[in-house]
Amino acid sequence: MAVEDDLGRLIPGYSLMARKMDDDARMFIVTQFKKKRKSVWPALLLWLISLHYAYFGRWGLQVVFWVTLGGFGIWWLIDIFRLDGLTARFNEDIALSIAQTAKIMHS
Repeated sequence: MAVEDDLGRLIPGYSLMARKMDDDARMFIVTQFKKKRKSVWPALLLWLISLHYAYFGRWGLQVVFWVTLGGFGIWWLIDIFRLDGLTARFNEDIALSIAQTAKIMHS
């Protein structure tokens, strides 16, 4: 399953943890991650109209971005190279949060 592979890369020790979980807990993690994960392509499209931080739920940073006009354009240009990393970091944080929730709920 591709999502399980993604989770294995994002969560240290996920495969060991998944073996100890029942099917309901694993399914909970997979479905929640599918719902909440973000992709680079929508972030790229939103970058074009300066809404990419909002896509990741970082509204405070989005407001600062707007007020400074994208760092006078410099910040905006730099962000094109950072989108992949921003997406990966967001997905990693989401995966860890979901795994912790599942561990608490299903222990």
